[in-house]
Amino acid sequence: AGRRQHIVFPHYGLRQAGKDERLMRFLDLLAQAIIRLEPLKVQIEVHSDFEGDDAMNLTNTEKAAAYAKDMLAGKGIDEKIISFRGMGETKPLFGENTGRARRKNDRIEVVLDFSGE
Repeated sequence: AGRRQHIVFPHYGLRQAGKDERLMRFLDLLAQAIIRLEPLKVQIEVHSDFEGDDAMNLTNTEKAAAYAKDMLAGKGIDEKIISFRGMGETKPLFGENTGRARRKNDRIEVVLDFSGE
């Protein structure tokens, strides 16, 4: 009980949603893991850096989160177990001093929840 697996897909370029082969490979592998491990819940959060307009960053992450959910559902994952949300730039992991640090805040975080809580 209480078991959760946290997965982070770093350096996700939000502006390339749907065109990024690394993203497609990540979602393929994630779908395979979900099918094999059978978590009770899957939580998807998409985060951005501080570059650009705050509202646009939030909108882009919301669209990217919905895209990830739709891709997983298209691979046979039950939509009822998937929750998703765009976080925009609200939870940075790294300082924003350089372009490289900014890019590290672009990420997808996935939690596989096996507890059913």
